[in-house]
Amino acid sequence: MPAPQEQDTATSASTQAPAADKNLNRVTIVVPVYGDWASLRSCIAALIEHAPADSYDVLIVNDCGPDADVIEAGLLGMIFGLPNFRYERNPSNLGFVRTCNRAAFELDRTSNDLLLLNSDTRITPGSLDEMRRVLNLSERHAVVCPRSNDATIATLPFYQRDRFADRDEARTARVFDAISPSLPRYYITPVAIGFCFLIRRSLVANNGLFDEVFGMGYNEENDFCLRLNALGYSSLIANHALVYHVGSTSFGTEQRAMLEAENSKILHARYPFYPAAVSNFIKNEYSVLDRFADIIAHPDGPGKKVLIDLHHLSLAFDGSTKNALSFLQFVKENVDPGSIAVTVAAPQDVIDFFDLHSSDLRVIPYGDIDEVFDVGVAIAPVTSLGQITSLNRFCAKWVVSYLDVIALRSWGLRLMVPYKPEIVHAALAYADSVVAISEATLDDAMDFFPDLQTLRSRTAVLHQGSGLPADVTEVNHFSAAITPACAEVIARGNYVLVIGNAFPHKQVRSALEALRSSALPIVILGSPDIAREFPMMHALPGGTLTDAEVGTVYSRARVVLFPSAYEGFGLPVPEAAQLNKRIVVFDTAVAREVTTALALEENVSFFSLFSELTARVQTAYDAEPLVTSSAPALRTLADYNRDFWGQVLATLDAPIDQDRLRRRHSAVRTMTIVTDDLLQRTALYLHELTEIKNSQKYRLSLSVARVLGPLGRVVGRGRNPGAALQMRDIERT
Repeated sequence: MPAPQEQDTATSASTQAPAADKNLNRVTIVVPVYGDWASLRSCIAALIEHAPADSYDVLIVNDCGPDADVIEAGLLGMIFGLPNFRYERNPSNLGFVRTCNRAAFELDRTSNDLLLLNSDTRITPGSLDEMRRVLNLSERHAVVCPRSNDATIATLPFYQRDRFADRDEARTARVFDAISPSLPRYYITPVAIGFCFLIRRSLVANNGLFDEVFGMGYNEENDFCLRLNALGYSSLIANHALVYHVGSTSFGTEQRAMLEAENSKILHARYPFYPAAVSNFIKNEYSVLDRFADIIAHPDGPGKKVLIDLHHLSLAFDGSTKNALSFLQFVKENVDPGSIAVTVAAPQDVIDFFDLHSSDLRVIPYGDIDEVFDVGVAIAPVTSLGQITSLNRFCAKWVVSYLDVIALRSWGLRLMVPYKPEIVHAALAYADSVVAISEATLDDAMDFFPDLQTLRSRTAVLHQGSGLPADVTEVNHFSAAITPACAEVIARGNYVLVIGNAFPHKQVRSALEALRSSALPIVILGSPDIAREFPMMHALPGGTLTDAEVGTVYSRARVVLFPSAYEGFGLPVPEAAQLNKRIVVFDTAVAREVTTALALEENVSFFSLFSELTARVQTAYDAEPLVTSSAPALRTLADYNRDFWGQVLATLDAPIDQDRLRRRHSAVRTMTIVTDDLLQRTALYLHELTEIKNSQKYRLSLSVARVLGPLGRVVGRGRNPGAALQMRDIERT
């Protein structure tokens, strides 16, 4: 399905030259009537006003409902003296489908195009003419419907800021007036919506109208659209035409649900692709201004919404998760849900692992996002295709945190997801506001993406801070599994604490190599695998300790060593300083910036060569401990969260830049529309593979293969030495 242009170049219905209408085919408007005189009277009154006799014939067909005689008298009174209005009555109740067919082939013998109009609709000025123009823009245009307050995929706004609010006529009118001039003139859709259904008459003559297998109604119009589509004709939504619709006045709720269910089975059996086609349209084909129409039309309206995106969280208590969880705690304690509705979206395993529902915020699984938000907040850098797709579809504005680009600079990490640079670039390029955790980090991004010339002007540099509790309460027992020797060293205290995980840029292995000959007791926090190479040193598994346990490890250390060559901020520096520890840090621009910004010059000493590390650590170890009472009032993650939320509020209050929104939507949509389908198919294949591997038949065949496989290889090698050599090579590969 081709993507609509974001900016329509054709003039709107209100400015179209009347002379052009002379070339359009005349239209017969068919109004099947069953009941509900109040909405019917409104429908006919609007037709009298907006369906002039020089272009339109109106055929009203009474389908003999319970009040057929009363309705007949009222209708005849309304249309008396109007030459283009005609009234007919069925011999008995035929139902909607058969009534439309009777009107098309028996009652109306003209060559006019047909407009099938529900009796609970109300035409607005210019809408009929605009639908005719859209129908006649191409011979491939078969069926056209307008926008409405109640018309499934033609509803305006389709997405609402308040998911539970009614799409009443007043709201739809405000949104239509605000954005329709900027919408593409039409969308090409899987089907047109049957409440107001303009059809090219020649297609009815050649292909019939509604299949009467659909009985009293529902899905007959979808079947008709898809039948014509198989011949190469398209259904359309005319975005500059508006027709109001009361909706579902002919059937009760229970009867309507039964008809819908029965007829859906018929439709889906004929066109198995239909649900996917509609889903694809909803996901990808709305203009971005259409998608966020309700927010654009009501920028200062109540009930603004913020999405906190936790797509990135790993199942470990590391720096990233500490940052995210502390931000949720800040929002819980400081944001009035009555003024700003906050929703947290995270993968289901993350929700369960961190018990996010206990935050008292609204939490939804990441794949269940299906509403629009004023602002989307990415707590960590946007690096996932699924993540940037969701932000693009559901968030009118973005606030994106930027920590570092180590995953792009390091080719070993970068090639794990080859398209990651494009995603990070797009996130930074189209974010309305960027939060960088240091000036050095911002400089790094500008160096890596030199074309992002406006990045600096859209970025606020907010230093993070210590994530330890204000008062660290030491513990004597650890929940994580640690060796008795490690527990003894921690209990004694006065050790060198080396912090860093196994990633090469943390330089833990180099630091431990340099300290191998040192007699100082050493504890490593975060990299137990590396520590196994150094049996005289003791390791704690990073990402598994509680805040109290981490605080204890810091508190009992004498010197903290942070050898990382690449950081965005470096949380261990303020955390160690909070407990007034001496800190030895690898000399980087970030380390210098953080030390100066937090006034930690007395705590920190730098090294740049590992050959000098042992002496630098020994000097720090031998120095007099810093006086606890002189510990500085350090910046904390609570301070960072307060400032970060300030950026969210500023972005929330800023007007939407529609041109920027268009460019963002187009760029990200192009990036994701193909790969989105690929990701869905991959997930399906993985699910199917898991089911196969968990099946009893697979486990049985695997057991047989394990028994017979070695025997087969022995027999095969005995028969053919060359084959045996080849098999060995394959096994090695």
